[in-house]
Amino acid sequence: MEQDVKQAAWLADPTDYEETVITAISEQDFLKTLTEKQRDVYEKRIVGGQSLRAYAKEPGVDFSTVNAAKTSPSGDERSTENRNSRVVAAV
Repeated sequence: MEQDVKQAAWLADPTDYEETVITAISEQDFLKTLTEKQRDVYEKRIVGGQSLRAYAKEPGVDFSTVNAAKTSPSGDERSTENRNSRVVAAV
């Protein structure tokens, strides 16, 4: 019996579902705190990977606001996460 378990080890799924569920719940809680516009930025820029330039070209988006968030002196300019959080906060 023990040998069967060892041989079937490759069948085990290494995915950490607990971490996946915790992340999904945290993201849902985070999304509840955002305005509609902030949620749009989060979904398109951070989740979807859309560039600042492409996002700024969309109707109803003020390029100066997006650009100001991108070039804001607060935080580390090299950090994509910092830049993206400033974009969400700016709208």
